[in-house]
Amino acid sequence: IILLVATFNMKNSYSPANPKNWIRKAEATKELIQKRKLDVIGTQELTPRTKDYLEKRLEDYIFVGESRGSASISDEYNSILLKKEVFDLLDTKTYSLSNDINKKGGRFLLDFFPRICTVAHTLYEGHNYLIINTHLDNLFSYNRKLQLEVLSKIIRLEKGSKEDIIIMGDFNMHLTGDLKKFEKQNKLVDAVLSTLGSSFREFDRKQPIDHIFIPEDTMKVDNVLYDTKKYNGINPSDHYIAIAEVSRKK
Repeated sequence: IILLVATFNMKNSYSPANPKNWIRKAEATKELIQKRKLDVIGTQELTPRTKDYLEKRLEDYIFVGESRGSASISDEYNSILLKKEVFDLLDTKTYSLSNDINKKGGRFLLDFFPRICTVAHTLYEGHNYLIINTHLDNLFSYNRKLQLEVLSKIIRLEKGSKEDIIIMGDFNMHLTGDLKKFEKQNKLVDAVLSTLGSSFREFDRKQPIDHIFIPEDTMKVDNVLYDTKKYNGINPSDHYIAIAEVSRKK
C-alpha cells in the first residue's frame, strides 16, 4: 500500500501581498494537485473563496473540515482533501487549539488568530487511518508549545487502538525542541527531511516548517520532495508543497 501524502500552505487569498489575480493561484493549485495525483492533502490558509473555487473543480476529492470562525478576511480552513477512490471517510471533526477544544474561535492569550486542527477517521485497503491537519501560531514559540500540547490531547482522545496516525501541517517551527518532543511522545517520524531545506519559498529558513508525521512502528517513507515548479505560469504559493510517498512496513 503506497500513499501520496502532501501538506500545502496555499497562502491566504485575502493577503495584501497576494496578487489580485488569486484565481490564477487557485487554478495553479488545482493543476498541481491533479498532475501529482495526490491521495491526501492537508491545507493551510485555505480561504472560503479559494475552497469554493477548488471544491467545484477537484471533483475527485472530498473536502473535510470546518473553518476556524474568525473574521471573513482572516478565516481559514485546515481542510483535508481525500481522494474519493482511495479513502472511505468514517468520521470527522474540527477542534480548537485552545483551552476549550470544542469552542469555535477559541484561542490562547496572544494568539492573533484562532488555531484549529481537522481530524478525519478513514479506511483504506482494510487499514484505519487517523488523519490530522493543522496550522500553528506564527509569532510565539510559547503558543506553539501550548498548541502542540492540545494536539497531543486530541490524539489521545481520537486515536483508536488499530488506527495509524498521519499528521500534516504548517507548524511554523523546525523539527527541534518542542516539536521534536511532540514527535517522540506520539511515536511519530517526520517524513519531511531537514536536508530538503526551507519549505518557505520566499524566505530561506534553512529547514522545513511544514511537516508530515507518520507512525514510526508501522509506516515508512519511500520518497519525499518539494514541488518547486510553476503551474499556470506562476508559483501556486509562497510555500512549497511537501509530498511524501509513504507505505506500510512489512
